[in-house]
Amino acid sequence: MSFLKNQNINFFVGTFPIDDPEYLILVILDDPKGTKETYSYAAAGWNAAPTAAHITSKIAGYLGIEASN
Repeated sequence: MSFLKNQNINFFVGTFPIDDPEYLILVILDDPKGTKETYSYAAAGWNAAPTAAHITSKIAGYLGIEASN
């Protein structure tokens, strides 16, 4: 797969709610770019994971699932 040699693809997989998982979330970002907010990092921990957290919090609200800290 030499065509992907210089590309960055990030994945994050998580389940929720954490105490009794019923849902799975998969976030895939194709060639993300670092920003000022991510200190120019383009790794999954700086973009895919926070994106998953944002999506999960929105979905949990619709489902009436309490956020656990």
